[in-house]
Amino acid sequence: MGTEVALSVSPVMVRGTPKTKRTERIVFLLDATARFLRDFRQSQKLRVCNLSLGRRKWCGDDFVITALLGTPFDPSNFRIVFDRLLSKAGSD
Repeated sequence: MGTEVALSVSPVMVRGTPKTKRTERIVFLLDATARFLRDFRQSQKLRVCNLSLGRRKWCGDDFVITALLGTPFDPSNFRIVFDRLLSKAGSD
């Protein structure tokens, strides 16, 4: 398939395609989930435009979870944010 992925290899993020066919993964999503993710990406782009008044440019690819400007979200940062959200929700 040749799908590009990003992974964190401390302290550097590495982007590339999986080494073998066995390591490729297909992720099936419900239509509602896919629609939500497309809408979320659009809202990210709009937020960048509104916050920066055009001084910053969206530089996203096809990643599902991204940093503010669309760059890949480092997995360690994602874990930190996710853990914080779980704590706020009372799911320690």
